[in-house]
Amino acid sequence: GNVGYGRKADIWSLGCTVLEMATAEKPWGDGAFDNLMCAVRTIAMSDELPQIPDNMPEWGKDMIKSCLNREVNCRPSTS
Repeated sequence: GNVGYGRKADIWSLGCTVLEMATAEKPWGDGAFDNLMCAVRTIAMSDELPQIPDNMPEWGKDMIKSCLNREVNCRPSTS
């Protein structure tokens, strides 16, 4: 089976990194979580996605959305 994390997780991380660079904040915003378990529940176990700024160009929004797709197999590949 598929065990552990792979390149699709790296794609998720890329989307978060680009969002951080665009906003100069953590992807869910500074102070978004009261504690570590809140962060894990939201990031790993919910359908929530971080907010993407309205003032970003459409191509940037599309790139981030594709990287942050909750359906792992729908994220872009590395090839």
